[in-house]
Amino acid sequence: MPGDLGLTRLQINDHAAMVWENDLFGLKAYADRLTRLIHNTQGPYVIGLTSPWGSGKTFFLQAWRKQLLADAKPCIYFNAWEQDASGDPLVNLMAAIHHQVQQTSWPGVLHTMRDAVLKLAGFGVQLMKGAAFGLGVSGSPAAAAANAGAEGLRSLTDTISEYYSTVQHFNEELTKLAADTASMSGDFPLFIMVDELDRCRPSYAIDLLERIKHLFNVPHVVFLLAVDSSQLLQQVEHTFGLKRVTEAGTAVCDCRMDYLGKFFDVFYSLEEVDKRIFVRSLLDKIPMLGSLTERFREEGYIVFPLAGILSSETMLFADKSLRTLAQRAELFSIFVRTYAASSIEEIFLAYIAIFSLSGGYFKNAKKDIEDCLLRLNDTLERIYQSNGGKYPFTLNTSENTDYYISFYFFVHAMILSPEDIRNIKNVEKNMTTGIFNFYYRIIRQKNGNRDVLIPNIVYFRNLLDAVDKKLHFLSEFSALPRANS
Repeated sequence: MPGDLGLTRLQINDHAAMVWENDLFGLKAYADRLTRLIHNTQGPYVIGLTSPWGSGKTFFLQAWRKQLLADAKPCIYFNAWEQDASGDPLVNLMAAIHHQVQQTSWPGVLHTMRDAVLKLAGFGVQLMKGAAFGLGVSGSPAAAAANAGAEGLRSLTDTISEYYSTVQHFNEELTKLAADTASMSGDFPLFIMVDELDRCRPSYAIDLLERIKHLFNVPHVVFLLAVDSSQLLQQVEHTFGLKRVTEAGTAVCDCRMDYLGKFFDVFYSLEEVDKRIFVRSLLDKIPMLGSLTERFREEGYIVFPLAGILSSETMLFADKSLRTLAQRAELFSIFVRTYAASSIEEIFLAYIAIFSLSGGYFKNAKKDIEDCLLRLNDTLERIYQSNGGKYPFTLNTSENTDYYISFYFFVHAMILSPEDIRNIKNVEKNMTTGIFNFYYRIIRQKNGNRDVLIPNIVYFRNLLDAVDKKLHFLSEFSALPRANS
């Protein structure tokens, strides 16, 4: 077996690899604009980065943070979800700040920040202990003190006074730290990124929001919290019972949004990425697909890379998140690595099955594949009709158009009955049969204008049973653990 047929991890999960050099979608331009905004923001200020799960927020934040640190701008990254299971969110945040200050090398800032953060962290620990007086919490020391009479009330009053005194000291120290940091970094504020807040337990997420609001609300501090807004709204609803109020089907107010409005100054959303580029990047990381491209080229079926052809039509994955697409690409990789000897038609049909299904993989694969091919062919027909009986392809095509034509050639060819194929073969010399004409001309162009016959594509219904059996193997895998029935 060739040496390049190993397993390659498709997703970028390593933070070290989250750099602008691996940016597929031009996200650096958004980071540059936000950097200018933050540089000109005195704070306190809180930005909500609202994009759905799996939309690339973590990559964006990690690559952006590396750029900021390289430019000697103070930036802290805190993954709230990673710390969800351990302790108080304030203490976890302070620990992250202290650790990262020790790890960075900002000239002139490091030692000042490190000492100040240590002092601040000490106040944070005191605040966590002081919060145990639990105002309004059932079964708390507050309730016990009320039952203990005057002595208990004095004790509680002392605790509350001590708590608020510590809050004041915390704010004073943070204000001083932030001002010093901004002064030494060219007026860039202390910038803190909080990632994956929407994945935390509702109580932890709300606690962190409230800590940021009440304790970090000082000049020269800017927060950016990466969240899926729908998930965060559910956390607020779960914690406080706040709901969206409607009358006659129309939203009157959303108490959840009113609550969140107390914590955020503005919300920002990344634009939706080109999913073709994302899927292509995943497929390019399947080494076996490169070997299949070479085999199918030698057999005369394709000229262009298989990864580019398969990823050219977004209809198969437009409704899916980036995370879902990565999971589907992994299943396709498993299929390709398991059935490397498959024909090009089988590879094509398996790809359609894996990427097009909304859920419940392969329960009715034959019907799902057939329906999808017919829908794709209808799309091709609409393109043809809307252009006055012509396909909008020319010989001067871009690489992406070449992929698109190749994709639809297989769709159209596999839909045609064997009799239709024979009729096309009979008029092959004139090549006046729509998309076959363009596919033939592109193949000729890419092969130095040598005569190249259109490959004989097998009618898809003759392959469904074989592909269905192979896909049943994939039903043993899933992107997420399955619940026991």
